[in-house]
Amino acid sequence: MRYASIGGGLDPDLAPITPRLGRMGAKPQVWRQTAQAAHSFWRAVEHNQVGLPVSPAFRKLARRNLAVVQAFVAPLLPG
Repeated sequence: MRYASIGGGLDPDLAPITPRLGRMGAKPQVWRQTAQAAHSFWRAVEHNQVGLPVSPAFRKLARRNLAVVQAFVAPLLPG
C-alpha cells in the first residue's frame, strides 16, 4: 500500500523501501522466505508481468527495491 494512489491527482512518493528487523529479528528462515517473495514480486513488476500497466518510473523503482532487499537480507542469511 506504500505506493497506492493517493487520489486527488497526487502521486505517491516513489522512494525505495527501507526494510528493518523490527519484531521479526534476524531469523534466517523467515528472511529467506521473505526475500524470495520480495524477489519474485519486484522482478515481476520490473518486467511488467503483473497483469497491469507499469510505468517506466515504477519499473525503475522495482529494480531499486530489489537491490535494497538483496543488500538488506544478505548479512542475515548463512553462507
